Amino acid sequence: MYLVLAMITAALYWPTLDYGLDKFDEDMILTPNIEYLVKTATVKDVIRRDAFFRSPGKVFYRPVQNISYMIDAKIGRGRPRTFYISNIILHALASCLMLALQRRLLHHDAASAAVAVFFCISPLLTQAIAWTPGRGDLLMAVFALASMLTLHAYHAGGRIPWLVGYIISTVLAIFSKETSAVLVLLLPASLVVRHGLAAVVRPRLVLTTAIAVVALGGLLFVRRLVVTDPLAATANAFDVAHLLTNLRVFAEIAAKMVAPPLLQTMSGYTALATGLGLVVLLGLVGAAWHRGDSQERATVLLGLAWYGAFLLPGAMYVHRFGAAAYDYLEHRGYVPVIGLMVILATIVDRYWDRVRPMVSGLAVLAVIALFSVATVRHVRDFASSMSFYDQAAESNPASALARTNRGQLRLALGDTVGAVEDFTASLQRYPDFLVAHFGLGSVYMLRQQSDSAIVHLRRALDLDPTLSRLAYMLGNAYLNTNTDSAMIWYRYAYERDATNYETAVNLGVLEMRRGNIAAALEIMTQATQRAPDQAITWLNLGHIHQKLGMLSEACNDWLRAEQLGDQGARQMRLENCK
Repeated sequence: MYLVLAMITAALYWPTLDYGLDKFDEDMILTPNIEYLVKTATVKDVIRRDAFFRSPGKVFYRPVQNISYMIDAKIGRGRPRTFYISNIILHALASCLMLALQRRLLHHDAASAAVAVFFCISPLLTQAIAWTPGRGDLLMAVFALASMLTLHAYHAGGRIPWLVGYIISTVLAIFSKETSAVLVLLLPASLVVRHGLAAVVRPRLVLTTAIAVVALGGLLFVRRLVVTDPLAATANAFDVAHLLTNLRVFAEIAAKMVAPPLLQTMSGYTALATGLGLVVLLGLVGAAWHRGDSQERATVLLGLAWYGAFLLPGAMYVHRFGAAAYDYLEHRGYVPVIGLMVILATIVDRYWDRVRPMVSGLAVLAVIALFSVATVRHVRDFASSMSFYDQAAESNPASALARTNRGQLRLALGDTVGAVEDFTASLQRYPDFLVAHFGLGSVYMLRQQSDSAIVHLRRALDLDPTLSRLAYMLGNAYLNTNTDSAMIWYRYAYERDATNYETAVNLGVLEMRRGNIAAALEIMTQATQRAPDQAITWLNLGHIHQKLGMLSEACNDWLRAEQLGDQGARQMRLENCK
């Protein structure tokens, strides 16, 4: 049966091997870091970086996920398909461990297998597999399930190999994703709920709980050493107060488990999903609890605890743009839904032998066929950044972030009409949505409509004065009409981010034109130091040295620019250098 689960997983997700790494967050986590991961990354280095491979860290700390990405990159030499192969393998492992858990909790192998297959094919879980940033949830599921299984095996027999397996899996689970912190309470609670406090061997309970606590303490300690420069925009992202706003997620994940048409790549709350989810939750718990014996009810409690505990941390998170981005992402449901599968398996286990084999077999096959088709269709939504944002914008019209990201993609592809449509639609719903103002400013810059560009760029900068890139763009917008204003914005940008060589070049050129040669020299010299591989910095440094009468230095600068491919520098060198 384990081989069957692996084969089903491979069949459903095989198309992902042709997908790229260009979708939401993939273009921030993996794409810009592929060369680093392939060539220079080491285990020692990646565990010192946050989940976006930044050092110092700014947000999220997931070292096991970082290591897994590094391994994929080195094995596949940066090819995207290696990342997807690993996701497929991890989902197959999670499905197999799900089957093992069902067999430990239930009495009927056929019922356990049926529910394990349902988990394996569930369209709800697609995002965690077909979208590479879901890796942390896959790792967390595999190691959390392994932790639960080894814990109960150790409790039953007290054998040291089970204890060693428990230690390894618990540590790896907690270091996979911060959400695994709930295992500290969930693991000992599962022993008590399943066996009763009187039947639990107290020393083993104390030991295994202490191991989980120490693992969590280790994560928190190391995280403080790594995430030392937290983003101001995420300062209030996690808060217990957000839980009231996000209570609906507990119902909506349950609804999407049984109703694939409700799936969204960037989810927004809907009355239909919330209402259906409440019915599903009450129906599952009621059906499993009604006429259940003490063991069955204990299993129901365990499933509910698992579902609620793993979904709780995500429910306390709100994106910096709130509902204008999304209310939640479906990959967060990957691990929690295991709890609902446990409850469902209790129901199936109870009634399996009361239904004629032909009827139960046909019912299972019908569910497998319908949900497999739904999964295959949802997998296609992750084929490219355009398909991802198309599905997000259509299924969640409130997501201005989905619309603006699609607008930026359209802009990059030369579809300025489509880009303006997306940016404008976002501003109609959220007039102060910074990303849409930035996008429209970019479009108008391309169209050389400076006045319109300035309006939107100024509004975006008003909304977030820390974004020096906007000030640089404002300088560009003013450059052909008002050099005084251009100079003001270039200086504003340079004072806030001197590492932007484009700002430095433009500011240095304006300073040179105004006769401030000393200031221009200082700025352009810094630009060459910070961006030595950019020909334009050396070309303009050569012009400044020429102005100062330092022809030898100018010739050396132009030679560097020529070596970097600048033909204009070659012409300057031929005309002025002997």
